[in-house]
Amino acid sequence: MHRFNEPIDDEFEKALIFFRNGKFILDLSFKQALFDFLTKHKNDSYEIHDHLFENFTSFWLNPDYTLKPIQLCDLVFDKILSLVHEWEDKNKPDKIHKGTPYYFYGTVSILKGDIEKGLLLMHQAYQEDKRLGRVGTDKPTPAECFILLEHGVKEQFFRQKVVETVNFLNERLECYRTINQTSLDIDLLRTKFLKKSSYYKEALFFVYSIYKLKKIINEIEPRIRENTIASYMETTLIFELCKLVEVLLKNIYLEDSVKARYGLRRTPTLFYYTLFFCEDINLSLKKENLDFLNGERDRNFKNTITKLTNHTYSDTGFVTNPIAIEFDVALTYCLRNFGGHKIEERETIYKEFPKIVQSILNMLFFIIEKKY
Repeated sequence: MHRFNEPIDDEFEKALIFFRNGKFILDLSFKQALFDFLTKHKNDSYEIHDHLFENFTSFWLNPDYTLKPIQLCDLVFDKILSLVHEWEDKNKPDKIHKGTPYYFYGTVSILKGDIEKGLLLMHQAYQEDKRLGRVGTDKPTPAECFILLEHGVKEQFFRQKVVETVNFLNERLECYRTINQTSLDIDLLRTKFLKKSSYYKEALFFVYSIYKLKKIINEIEPRIRENTIASYMETTLIFELCKLVEVLLKNIYLEDSVKARYGLRRTPTLFYYTLFFCEDINLSLKKENLDFLNGERDRNFKNTITKLTNHTYSDTGFVTNPIAIEFDVALTYCLRNFGGHKIEERETIYKEFPKIVQSILNMLFFIIEKKY
């Protein structure tokens, strides 16, 4: 525990005693001591603020660093953040570095199973670090490690979750490498994509998607994912992955180049970006193949998607003797607009979801490996 030889020390001890007796009380005297502390140290280095907020882990960690009942944990940082925001509202434009409380609040939310709230809090912690110029250095912050999957950095409280998620991603990469006889691994993915400042938004969206996919595939039992809502939820994730594929392709090929190649006057769709990509890297998929699959998907969704997913599609109009990645490119194209414009249940989605995800990730990995 950090001590400051100021009134906040005694107020902290008093609040901790209350908490250990089953009550969480931050009374007016605590609030005054906190506000006095923040006013006195508002211009000090972020370490002072970190030390203050680190003390609050004592509320929800036992001496052996195991969590107390999870229902109580988020009260601590929710309340302290509310008080800090109140102080900031009264002392504009002064700011207090809040990366630590956001990080621990995010940890607790994820441990409670609320992955969406937890990821939002982790990203808010990242924004706090970014505001101080602490991201993108040789010493990544805990929040930066979490949202960019820096599992090798040991100085992060919630490293276990990062390691688990990297393991999930590594399994997807291993499948991609095995099928396509390639060498893309997590380190190369990080170098070519995740740590490139020019792809900052795309990288954050990718990792966000990986956390959500891990939650559904690894942490929710398959037997409760065979229903209408599962189809809707999984369709949304598929749509988001396909949208990311489209964004990655648009980063590579300028719109004017695509329009000029195909004599277009309107904004190119994924159809033309996919076609441009296939021609660029000498895949066998042609315009007539994509047109054919477009119609086949509408006529017989289950047959088309299932066979593309399982790399067994060989109907007339598709590529003769296709290589593995051509199935994945075709599937991603076929699924891009599915779920984007209407609500529709498809049993194929929840039956084949892990395989569909792998296939779309294969295309993402392929684009990154070949063009990034």
